[in-house]
Amino acid sequence: MFKAWFPLTGQWLDYQERVLSIDPVTGTFTGCLPLDSEARSRFRISSIDGRWGISEDRVLTAVALEQQVSQ
Repeated sequence: MFKAWFPLTGQWLDYQERVLSIDPVTGTFTGCLPLDSEARSRFRISSIDGRWGISEDRVLTAVALEQQVSQ
């Protein structure tokens, strides 16, 4: 979530600035951003969904964000 957030917004996302929900059965997670976040309203993102998995010695995560095109 953090590695997707910074390139998109140019802003640091602190661990205390989001709520992360993890589903161990489906291997998915959702990170919700604070309601008062300036970047949340500017980029119209309220949450970031992703998948995760565990290998022998690593925890792997992935997210994909859709590019927003200005009109």
